[in-house]
Order: sequence, then structure tokens, then C-alpha cells
Amino acid sequence: MKIQLSDNGSLIIDHNSADPHALAEISSNVFREVSRLESSYPNFRSWFFDNVATGLVDGSRSFIIELRYGKIAGVAILKNTPQEKKICTISISEEFRSKGLGFRLFEKSMLLLGTDKPLATVSDDRILEFEKIFNYLNYEFSAEYRGLYLPKKSEFSFNGILQ
Repeated sequence: MKIQLSDNGSLIIDHNSADPHALAEISSNVFREVSRLESSYPNFRSWFFDNVATGLVDGSRSFIIELRYGKIAGVAILKNTPQEKKICTISISEEFRSKGLGFRLFEKSMLLLGTDKPLATVSDDRILEFEKIFNYLNYEFSAEYRGLYLPKKSEFSFNGILQ
């Protein structure tokens, strides 16, 4: 099965979307879009391919992909298990920022996860990018994790604590 990408709109990709080979190809495309996060999160590549890509096949992870003009404009990576409903990553391509795509991805993520209070985390160097959305959505600050991924850097959780 091949997934056709339209010029504009949203794609929800999960274990029902395609065969494992096609899901691996989609995962590689998504990774290219979010790979800039490697500088903020050590072992990001191994986390992505060992957890996210395999989770896409086993049903614990999904992607929401926003397309504009035939390009990937934004991506949400979600974890949806009985134990955890989490927005793992929301990433908007530079040329599509400040156009409401981040908010749209948050809304679609909450619908797909079935909760208006999913667990979400953000690093201290990106907290200002998400502050307006978190306030608007009434996300509740839960904890600060100092040195979790990088020394002298903090990760903040909202709507729950990391497991």
C-alpha cells in the first residue's frame, strides 16, 4: 500500500496506515523534518528509530503530518498507550511558523489521544515558543527535570509527570 500525499491538509499515520515497509519510509521522511532536535536531545536519533518508528508499527505511536504546497510543514509525534497519552514532539518547519499550524497540531493531537490534558514536555530553551499555546489550552505545569537530557538544562512537564 502506498500513501499518497496531497498538497495541503493533514495525514494521520498509525499502524493501520500501511505495511511496515511503507511505515519505515514515512518514519524516515518524518525524521528528516525533526532531526534538528538532535542538538537539544542526546540520542534523539536512536529514540526516534528504536521507540517511535517501532511504536508506529506496534500501535503505540502515531504521526500527524501537516502538508502545505506538497511539503511537510509540521509534525506531531504522539504516544498513545493505556498508561500514557503524550505529545512527544511538535515541530513546525521554519517557513511555516507563525501561521497557526502548531495550535492546529495540538488540537488534532488532543483529539487523537482522546484527552484535553495530554502529557507534554518542553526544554527550557523552547519554553517561550510554547508558552502561549500552553496558557491558551490551560495546560498545567507539573514538574521541572534539571539535567534530564543535557547538563544544566531543564525539561518541563505539563499535565503530568514523566514515567
